[in-house]
Amino acid sequence: ISKGCVIYLGFLKGANKAAVEKAVQTLLNAKLFMPPGQGIGTGGNSVAVNDAQQESKNKPTSIKEFPARFDIMIVPQASLGGTLRGKSVQYHSNVAKEDGKELYDYFVETIKNTVADRETTVLGGTYGNRQGYGLDTEGPHTYFFDLP
Repeated sequence: ISKGCVIYLGFLKGANKAAVEKAVQTLLNAKLFMPPGQGIGTGGNSVAVNDAQQESKNKPTSIKEFPARFDIMIVPQASLGGTLRGKSVQYHSNVAKEDGKELYDYFVETIKNTVADRETTVLGGTYGNRQGYGLDTEGPHTYFFDLP
């Protein structure tokens, strides 16, 4: 992808398509990113927001309102549902693999359909398989959302 964001996505038991739809709308409408030329980092091209900018005249914008190309990569990340028990990680709160794949595919398709009218590339991975990718960032700008 070009400039944009990476979404790491995992599903806990109880997740369903209605929750996916709500999460998509929440993520696409959250004002987390600065328009081009107003961000922090090298040359003012970053799309992430810091606290000082939120209080200044530079207003953050959402993915849906972003005034330039904004790509989205969605990485399935079941390990987000892990819980540390003693010295090991357990994943008892995660949905079953088949359910996770169905919800993940639905999330990716819902994002694609929602931003279809924009110059946006949406890339999704393969749920349940080991994947490799590289990431260049002007961060660190990482947000964690536990959406119902």
